[in-house]
Amino acid sequence: MRHLAFLATVVAALCPLAIAEEPPASNDDALEVDWGKADGKVNDIGLQSDYLELATVTDATAEQQTILKTDQDAREQALRQWDQKNENKIKRYEVAINRARTDAQKKRYEKGLERLMTERSELAAQHLAKSVKSLKPDQQKVWYGHQLFKAVEPRFTDLGVKLNDEQVKQAKAICTKIARKTRRNPAESERFKAAAFKEIGREVLTDIQRRTAAATVRARQEREKQRKDDEEEEEEEEEEEDDRRRRDHL
Repeated sequence: MRHLAFLATVVAALCPLAIAEEPPASNDDALEVDWGKADGKVNDIGLQSDYLELATVTDATAEQQTILKTDQDAREQALRQWDQKNENKIKRYEVAINRARTDAQKKRYEKGLERLMTERSELAAQHLAKSVKSLKPDQQKVWYGHQLFKAVEPRFTDLGVKLNDEQVKQAKAICTKIARKTRRNPAESERFKAAAFKEIGREVLTDIQRRTAAATVRARQEREKQRKDDEEEEEEEEEEEDDRRRRDHL
């Protein structure tokens, strides 16, 4: 409900601003980064997954790519060691989940396994964060803006809004601009994610897209209200039935 209320507030603030069907051009400051293209050259040295993404988005030099490959290898080694250390523990959790006699037991074991795997994910993230810090300050900001956009874009998709290529470019530029205003990774802050969501909605979305988002929020609010009304009605019926049984018993 808190998420729904947040979306309703933001969409309500954006809708009155919708005056054109074509997305407005962003200001020059917001468009100073050409995302993901750079010179388009990432050396074939075995960079994979998020390390390849990091090198591509930040236009890492050949020397930086070599350093990133060393970092990637170090992370893989650290994760292999973690896997070896926790292999038996993971298997015990999996067996316990399959043999659980009650839902409560199963949920307890599932949470334990989830905590363990979160530890692994955090280890991987720590290695990548260290690699990001090895880049130049402006490259770091570009990466943090990239992460902010990845965190915010699903919110628009969830509201039935799909950004076109030009809108994606403008939205990413806004996220980079926001990233340049803070020393932290804005993708890890709800405040910065909310700010990016609102500015993209105001500066990039078309009138039609804003109306689509608003309609989605209203529909969800109505469904939530109906669900609550149904629950209250059901509770009242149960109370009436309990009262009837008590009277009959007397």
